[in-house]
Amino acid sequence: MTKHKFDLVVLGTGPAGNNVTYKCKEAGLSVAVIESGSPGGTCSQTGCDAKKPLVNTAEILDWFNRMQGKGIEGKGYIDWQKLIEFKRVFTKPIPGDTRDKLTRNKIHLFEGKPKFVDENTFQVGEEIISARWIVIATGARTKELNIQGEEMVLTSDQFMELDKLPEDIVFIGGGYVSFEFAHVAARAGADVTIIEKNERMLENFDQDLVRLLIKSSEASGIEVEKGKCVDCVRKVNEKFLAECNKGRNIFEADILVHGAGRIPNVDGLDLSKANIEFGPDGIHVNEYLQSVSNPAVYSAGDVSATDGLPLTPVATLEGAIVASNILENNSKTVDYTGVSTSLFTVPALVSVGLTEKQAEEKGLDVTVNYENTSDKKLYQQLGAEYSAYKVLVDNKTEDIVGAHILGPDAYEVINIFAIAMRAGLNSNDLKKAVLAYPSKISTVKWML
Repeated sequence: MTKHKFDLVVLGTGPAGNNVTYKCKEAGLSVAVIESGSPGGTCSQTGCDAKKPLVNTAEILDWFNRMQGKGIEGKGYIDWQKLIEFKRVFTKPIPGDTRDKLTRNKIHLFEGKPKFVDENTFQVGEEIISARWIVIATGARTKELNIQGEEMVLTSDQFMELDKLPEDIVFIGGGYVSFEFAHVAARAGADVTIIEKNERMLENFDQDLVRLLIKSSEASGIEVEKGKCVDCVRKVNEKFLAECNKGRNIFEADILVHGAGRIPNVDGLDLSKANIEFGPDGIHVNEYLQSVSNPAVYSAGDVSATDGLPLTPVATLEGAIVASNILENNSKTVDYTGVSTSLFTVPALVSVGLTEKQAEEKGLDVTVNYENTSDKKLYQQLGAEYSAYKVLVDNKTEDIVGAHILGPDAYEVINIFAIAMRAGLNSNDLKKAVLAYPSKISTVKWML
């Protein structure tokens, strides 16, 4: 065994881990990084950054088709193989670039699966690594379906590497992954079905807008099946069968794709040996993102049990807070105000702040501004048949409590609300803004 000692060891090379790694190295600490997967993290290789070329292409084709007979003629289509090759232009260099950057900054990279030996020490293969501080930023992984034949179900990572798109696809679970990839695959010519065990879907979003998104999905050729729980998966000849509700419903496809959620990635770390408290929601931390049971350990990103959503910007934010608390002796806490989340469907569904249901549960006195905007001139000019918004304003303070939008480029418009909420601007402040017109962002004034 070879032994190493550092000031700081960071588990993970995604946005949370990187923020800690480079800030602490710049401050003069000796830093090592342990990566059990592909260096560079999930977001850049198989997550939000990687999926964006696919979503962009689906949006372009959708817009092209919406404008048929309105000045656009002809037929567009998605060449799936070329699209995946284009995506790889951005993802393939990332592991090598990550290793090179760590080397240039004299940060030691250990590649392999780590496991704790004690509260300050890891073993990675034949290496023993100890540190004064440890940061766990290992992200999330696909959760188990716990069904017979689960090994035949592709992960979203595997789906994004398909050189050829199958004709029939079933997504198991009605979450982010299923809806986003279903919208891409349907526009690329596949017959797509989403199977969800619950009657309600996408619970983190406003349900009025979710229902409109489902209508939009079905109009795009996506079959959405609610109340269907997959019990087992079988292969018959060249087809895969997803059996639901004890065989009462059977769905046949060329491939089945896992879209039923992700869980904190702590497998194999032996957290108990390091006295690190954790549960199904992740590693338990205090307000400084420090382990509640082992003060040498901090945690950031999707692996942590915090109030933050499992999003790349949240992981980046938490990584910066952890770095500050290591360097400045627990001086900062995390403010999650104004963090927006986007579902990159076509059209997109976005949200920031409270839903109407959450506002009611908190007993807030709010005005709810809700409107289907498909008949608005701006959206008619885009050929958009499905668009709407819902904005909640506190009647006492005029503060924006929540904002929810479905429509083209909604993920850009929501940032205005997110900035306002984080900066303490209320609805009256936004009403005074002079916005470029006619732009999608100018629609903010309708919503107030």
